[in-house]
Amino acid sequence: METRKGLGLIQGIFSLVDGSLAQQHRFENISTNLANVNTNGFKKSVISFDKALSLNNQSSIDFSGGAVVHTGNKLDVALGGDGFFKIATPEGTRYTRDGAFTLDKDGTLINGQGYKVLGENGPITVSGTDITIQQDGQVVDANGSVGQLSVVDFEKPEELRKIG
Repeated sequence: METRKGLGLIQGIFSLVDGSLAQQHRFENISTNLANVNTNGFKKSVISFDKALSLNNQSSIDFSGGAVVHTGNKLDVALGGDGFFKIATPEGTRYTRDGAFTLDKDGTLINGQGYKVLGENGPITVSGTDITIQQDGQVVDANGSVGQLSVVDFEKPEELRKIG
């Protein structure tokens, strides 16, 4: 009889610990979402009921579109549907929905972290003035088209993982 009481107590403790870990994961998820509410291109993470009950406590990314805000910067762009911009980083090509772009000192289109934005033929470098990015992704200066933004989509975006 004593053994059954002990097992029940241990199972109860494991249930409490598991519930506490699930709540900790939930609070971390909420904190991250709130901390990044004003981050360009940020996609919130959500925890579904079935994943909250599992022991691995994984969340998924919500890929629904966010608000498009006019910034006044003619190099800022937004994706109206699916897709990601390609960015060259020291770790290789990465993908983002953050379209807040600028030019570096060499005239290369870069993102907020200073990484090169990739076009269909590699990094996009502008040599002229009066630079704009058209709705179809063409980057144009006073001399004409200098490149096309590379926008890619993934068959299974739910398999992507966040970095940074």
